[in-house]
Amino acid sequence: MASIVFYHNSKAGRGGLPHSESELRKFFFRHDVTFRYPKSREELLTSLDDDLKTGKEYVFSVGGDGTANTIAQKLLHQETRLMVIPSGTANDFAGGLGLTPSIRKIANVFHAQHTRLVDVIEVNGRAMVSNGGLGIAAIVAQEINEKRKTGQIFKNLMHTLGSDIYGFTLLQHLMTRPFPLQDIRVSSTDAPELDVVTSPLILVNNQPLLGGKFRVAPETNNTDGTFNVTVFHHQDKMSFIQCIVRILRTGMPAHGENVTTFETNNLTLTPLTAGPMSFFGDGEQFTHDTSYSIRLVPQCLRVCAVNDQMLYDSGHNLEEIPKLQ
Repeated sequence: MASIVFYHNSKAGRGGLPHSESELRKFFFRHDVTFRYPKSREELLTSLDDDLKTGKEYVFSVGGDGTANTIAQKLLHQETRLMVIPSGTANDFAGGLGLTPSIRKIANVFHAQHTRLVDVIEVNGRAMVSNGGLGIAAIVAQEINEKRKTGQIFKNLMHTLGSDIYGFTLLQHLMTRPFPLQDIRVSSTDAPELDVVTSPLILVNNQPLLGGKFRVAPETNNTDGTFNVTVFHHQDKMSFIQCIVRILRTGMPAHGENVTTFETNNLTLTPLTAGPMSFFGDGEQFTHDTSYSIRLVPQCLRVCAVNDQMLYDSGHNLEEIPKLQ
């Protein structure tokens, strides 16, 4: 019997609690389960401290990437395992672990007892588990988060579009607002040719997908000891839009086509602006700062994930195999 605590974020993604206590108890009836519904980030972190002191073995994050990110801050270098039940908008982190919103599939992964130690990216001391960066994507993430807090029409649009809301809002922003070029100093021993770049977007990636469908770093994963950096050098709006559309359709363009991409474990980004610049991570605004020290923390977060071997286990019939994907 395992000790499990479920943390629900009723405001994640399309809103509403995706799974009831009774439904969850049905799939985890043999285990000691606790349910928590924190009303703020501070309440969540305080409750997590208490749960870790009492020896909870599993923390289930029922929400989006932001909820998983908040929980991960407390689970670094711990034996407690993180399971993500995705109910947000993009669910990038859960997707990278092979996890879906289906409780039956989540239960299959849990009872297979497969865990994995993953790397996280530390940005000015705060852990990031999936993707983030500077530039127009940070503006779009902030805009979406603000609109979904105040506007019912926008919430309805999110419910209809799902993860496509990111691409929709990005293209809308590009079509109606000035092109946000910024001068940023990029410092990394793995890209000595870079210094000050003028860019609309710099991404830092711990897995291939951003926003559910934007395959910006197809060769990157969160167990290889490095993270990916992608610098867009486009100086005009139309060429940048064409690049974004191409990535959505076919994947990332080759290195050198107005894009620089490299792998590293240490990076400093310094905006050369009059004031602080926003960095977004895991779908949330991290902070406004004048410089960002970014480093990899290897194999520091223990997570539940789909094991490839599960797909071929003779204990599963052909009808069950798709449920594990």
